[in-house]
Order: sequence, then C-alpha cells, then structure tokens
Amino acid sequence: MSMEDWMHRKAEENAHNEILAFLMTILGVNLLMGGLIVVILVAKEPNWLLIFPYVTPQGSSAYIGLILTIAGFFTLSAGFILIIHYDRKRRWYIKK
Repeated sequence: MSMEDWMHRKAEENAHNEILAFLMTILGVNLLMGGLIVVILVAKEPNWLLIFPYVTPQGSSAYIGLILTIAGFFTLSAGFILIIHYDRKRRWYIKK
C-alpha cells in the first residue's frame, strides 16, 4: 500500500466519522427539544438555570425534562466540535 492510498483511506475514514458527528448533532437536537417540551408541559412558567429551564421537583417528569435538556445541549455541542475536528483532519489528508 502506497502512502497516497493510505492518505485517501484516512480521508475516507474521517469523512465517515464526520457523518457520525452529524448524526450526533441530530441526536442532540432531538434530546434538547424533547427536554424543553417536557419542561414546558410540566410547568407553565419554569425557573431558569443559566440557559436551561427547569421545574422545582414535583415528580419524576421534572427531573427527566432537566436531564434531557442538559444531555441534549452537551450532545449537540460535542457533535459540532467533532464535525469541525474531523473536517479539518479530512482536509489535511486531502491536501497531502
């Protein structure tokens, strides 16, 4: 296997990882929206923790909404970071 073939394989691998990062952002959006909908349905006027709405504990649905919202935010953020990371790596392999 030549060096050029190896570089093309690594570029293809990073393109695949970039697609997985896109899917991760879609998962993050779904979790975030699900958490926000749960919080809005449980409480008409939620309290705010920085940018995350939450409800004072009235039951398990209050915790589920907060957990989904925070998990969605972090999954979405990680997905965006990974998209940028894998795109830069792929472009570096293509340049060489």
